[in-house]
Amino acid sequence: MTTEAEQAVRSAFAAGASAPTQETLDKFAADMRARGIDASATLAKHAVQQAGDPQSDARADLQPTINAATGVRGLSPSEVATAADTLRKFWTGDQAELDAALERAGAPTADTAPDTRTDAEREFDGSSLGARAPEEYELNGLWLGRDADMHDAATTTDAIRTALSALSVPKVAGLSFAEAVVDSSAQTESLAELSPEAQQTWHMQQKVDFARATKVGWEEAAAQMRPWLAKMPAETRDFLSVSGAFNSVTAMVRLWSTFQLVEARAKMGKKS
Repeated sequence: MTTEAEQAVRSAFAAGASAPTQETLDKFAADMRARGIDASATLAKHAVQQAGDPQSDARADLQPTINAATGVRGLSPSEVATAADTLRKFWTGDQAELDAALERAGAPTADTAPDTRTDAEREFDGSSLGARAPEEYELNGLWLGRDADMHDAATTTDAIRTALSALSVPKVAGLSFAEAVVDSSAQTESLAELSPEAQQTWHMQQKVDFARATKVGWEEAAAQMRPWLAKMPAETRDFLSVSGAFNSVTAMVRLWSTFQLVEARAKMGKKS
């Protein structure tokens, strides 16, 4: 759902405005953080006008612009490029409208990489086994029958959606993946009532059960998945870690099986 702050930012881009007010930018950044999106990237998602000094000097490229009429701080040329790339990634409106606004803002043209996917990969990506943008994962009913604060539930859902997309989790596996995460977090929260010794025993038992179910030790599996998990934004990864999203054996097995499916998909284009 588009927030009021996001709409203000998009309107500024469409109108070719110099930059929204600092208040709008601050609210927009807060909204994005609440939705599980890395603040460093989303801070760049606001209107720009001046392309800055055309000189190639690196310091000039980093120098922000100031609108002479309003005194509002604009973006440096490097920030313009970052903002353009970020907006292209997250924009859900009319593409022609965005392209026109970015051109007025002096943003560099996007490098369109050729589609090198095989026919099998294209078919896979277009099916329910393909990965999706965060908002495209259908998580309806995720919180049905679960006791959770609405704000916490929304924050967790946004974090899960971000993780699903970043990890290229197949759309068809999104809901079961999310359910495992939510249940694991609930189990982890309930451990607070146990003694430290009992908590340690529980965690050890989860690893034992994981090895029994997968025939792979958890430490070995975690080492293999580390580069894959690093694809998540740091804020999302930290949020899920603190919440205990992958502490239960059910969530651990789900994570491992999803990793194997994603790895199999990545190898499709490497076959001779």
